[in-house]
Amino acid sequence: RVLVLKNNVFRVQSGDDRLVTVSIVNPREVLVQGKDVGSTVLNLWFGDPDDATKQETLTYLVRVFPDPEAKERLEKAY
Repeated sequence: RVLVLKNNVFRVQSGDDRLVTVSIVNPREVLVQGKDVGSTVLNLWFGDPDDATKQETLTYLVRVFPDPEAKERLEKAY
């Protein structure tokens, strides 16, 4: 999933890197890719990276579900 943001993000952090990969595509787009089933948190930092008093943190609960079409694709491949 691509998160399109209203403000520039300067830092991202996932609570469990085994479940999701997080990449900053550009300052207003963050790519979140599920790797395994489960749930974790995603933290995004906005504001001035050099001044902690001018920063805001946004936290999401990210839930990764199994791909409902994965079994069908495997059966077609074999």
